[in-house]
This record gives sequence, C-alpha cells and structure tokens, in this order.
Amino acid sequence: MFFMLSLLATSTLNANELSKWYLVNKVQGVSVYRMKETPQENLLSVRVEGIISAPPEKVLWAINDLKNLSHWVIGLKSAQVYKIIGRNQFVMHNQFHFPFPFADRDSIVKVHYYQDQSQGSIRMEAESWYHQNLPKASGIRSYLHRGTTIVSPVGGGGMTNLVFETLVDLKGWIPHWLLNFLQKHYAAKSIILLRQYLKQENTDQYPSFRKFPFYRFPGEK
Repeated sequence: MFFMLSLLATSTLNANELSKWYLVNKVQGVSVYRMKETPQENLLSVRVEGIISAPPEKVLWAINDLKNLSHWVIGLKSAQVYKIIGRNQFVMHNQFHFPFPFADRDSIVKVHYYQDQSQGSIRMEAESWYHQNLPKASGIRSYLHRGTTIVSPVGGGGMTNLVFETLVDLKGWIPHWLLNFLQKHYAAKSIILLRQYLKQENTDQYPSFRKFPFYRFPGEK
C-alpha cells in the first residue's frame, strides 16, 4: 500500500547496514524490520525479508508485469511507465488507495535497473523524481527518499531471496499508530500474496526465454 516495493538480498548487506534495523514482526517465514533511526521523525522505514518458491526470472516478470501488480501490492490503484530515460532507467507513476479518513497517495519515482555481478543479482534503485509538467497528484504526493530492489537466486536458482526495503515520507497527516501497523503487517502480507500469486496456473506462462539475469523492464519493446 505504502511503498515502492524494494527487494534486497541479505548477502548484499554488511554488518553495519544490518545493525540499522530491528525486528518488529515475523509471520509465515517473512521477517519485518524497522530502522532504528531515520533522518526525520515522520518517515516510514520498512525492510522485509522472505523466500519465494519461484525462480528469479519469474519473480522479475511479476515485478515488471504492471497490469497485474494489484494482485499482490496492497492498495495499488495503478502503476504506469511515465517516461523511459534509457536502456535500464525509467520513471513510474504509482497511485495508492488509503482507507477512510486518510487521503489517497501517489508517487513519481525514477527506477534504475542493473546487474550486481558479484552477487549474481538484479538490483533496482528508486527515488522520487521531479520534472516540469508532471501528472497532477492523485490525492497527496508522497516522497520516496530511497528504495532498493534486488532479486537473487537461491537453492540452485529454483527459488528467490527477497527483501523489501524503503524509506518514504507519505506526506499529509497519518498517526503514528497507523504507521506502526503498516510497518508490521502490510509489508509482510505483500510477500505472502506474491507467493500465492506465483502459484496460480496463469503465471506459468512467464517469458522463460528471458533467463535470469536477463530481463525486460516495463515499457521496453
């Protein structure tokens, strides 16, 4: 609901980076962490770790299949490519629904894909993007300070290690109790829903010819 999904392989984090987080919830093998200290008090920080029983190229396909993201990204109303910057960089416009009495949110974020050859992973870095003539805000425009996504093979490549990590300012008024609830429950639920989605028969037709770590990002012909 509240973040640009970000996936990190645990092996890419050093001890100093891991020490910045503490565990707040664990459900169905998914661990949820909160940052011990954030640059600003009102920032939402989430790190979620879990294993997906699907090969990394299938997980990448699910992340890039924008028309079906709402099957597992909670509260997502729409996700569209706004601008293609280069071979592996593009800008997305995401819109999210929040329950009454809170206003809906949207975000304009620049995403950069690249391969981490040392880890055998695909890495995605995201941050809010500003430019002239941007689409009008749908509700309140949130600000993504940073989001990182890494899709890494485990178990001989038959499974994928995922960690969602984000640091975002949702803007507007949201009470701390709601932020705490979102941190503890919604992030973990997204990984659980992704697991369930990838077990559906209609997801078996993903483009397997694009073997990991090769991929086609949203908007590419």
